[in-house]
Amino acid sequence: MTELKPYWQNWGLNQSCEPHQIITPSTAEEAAAQIAGALKEGRSVRAAGSGHSVMPIVPTDGVLLDPSRLSGITDIESSTGRVTMLSGTQLRDLGKPLWEAGLGLGNQGDIDIQTIVGATSTGTKGSGVNRTNLSAAITRTDLVTGTGEHISLDSGDELAASKVALGLLGVITQVQVQMVPRYFLRETNRIMHYRDLIEGWDELKEKYRHFSFWWMPNERAHSLYGFEPVPADHAYVKLLEEVDIDDSFDVRHTPEGRIGRSYLVYPDTTTDPEFHELEYMLAAERDEEGFLAMRDLMMNHHQDIDSPVQIRWQKQDDAWLSPQYGRETVSVSVSGVIGTDYVPFLREVDSLLKPMEARPHWGKINYYEQDDFAAVYPKWEEFRSLREKFDPDGLLANDYLKQVFGIR
Repeated sequence: MTELKPYWQNWGLNQSCEPHQIITPSTAEEAAAQIAGALKEGRSVRAAGSGHSVMPIVPTDGVLLDPSRLSGITDIESSTGRVTMLSGTQLRDLGKPLWEAGLGLGNQGDIDIQTIVGATSTGTKGSGVNRTNLSAAITRTDLVTGTGEHISLDSGDELAASKVALGLLGVITQVQVQMVPRYFLRETNRIMHYRDLIEGWDELKEKYRHFSFWWMPNERAHSLYGFEPVPADHAYVKLLEEVDIDDSFDVRHTPEGRIGRSYLVYPDTTTDPEFHELEYMLAAERDEEGFLAMRDLMMNHHQDIDSPVQIRWQKQDDAWLSPQYGRETVSVSVSGVIGTDYVPFLREVDSLLKPMEARPHWGKINYYEQDDFAAVYPKWEEFRSLREKFDPDGLLANDYLKQVFGIR
């Protein structure tokens, strides 16, 4: 009888691998021992999260860490609001225990199935001109370096570099995250014509905790993300604001949207693998320019593409490879439908936004090469030097990451 080989596939069904071994530790100590053992044998090691990334940052023929059992909160510092959790903890599993401790994540995105380290290591974020991405809240990372050493980083440049590092500085076993006091959100959803949107978005950015929108190039685009019908050249607008309400319910639906606990209001889009997304980040002052350029491209050159254009803002942070590093940011995203030839369209989007000094989301479709990344990340060479210090033999990288970071 032929023994089945280990196999891994991502959420988007476009990345897979047959690793030498898949390990499933349940504690940080067990993970560290197994990773160190693999490295001692000269095996490369990569870690998967929830598989939500569509770029080839996970596939390996070495040892793959499956973090599904490496889950849960291990410590809550009530005096500081800092919470330590195992690397495979999914965002959706944090909400209730944090709430019961009087705490919450300061920001979240539309999806909550990612693991905490998968999300932070790729720079995943929420939205809000005064809100940072998830990784900015990290106050400590515990990781196993490429030499097999299990260390903690809790200050300085090494911590900043480790927050968004794609697993290249070490396989993270635990992270400590700064939480905020728990809060309620009220959601208001609107449909706005693009001209009204542009005229009002400075006010909307200032007034709301979270402001984002999905602009529809045609009358079909709404269906890709599961929205109700939206007319062409209009946007589905999402607005969130903090409110004080009683704690007698978790979440309620109103005609305008939802109201309730923050962790139950943030998630709102499909988790079915129907599309592959491209998301590029521009300096925030180019928000109108970027949006209007995308509108022109789709209205005048790609009327057949049934993807909304999503626009949202983020505050700058200090993580060396964060798309928000050192600058206030606006993100621009579109998607290609799985099973269609979306590459020509996404390449045109790349050609449009790259000259605007865009920084791609690490886990989403992009067409950047090493020189492109180096041109938009001020700390690129410093990160490469630190990576070599932490992993001199390149055992923590796969083929794609070796190409991107020039690892030999």
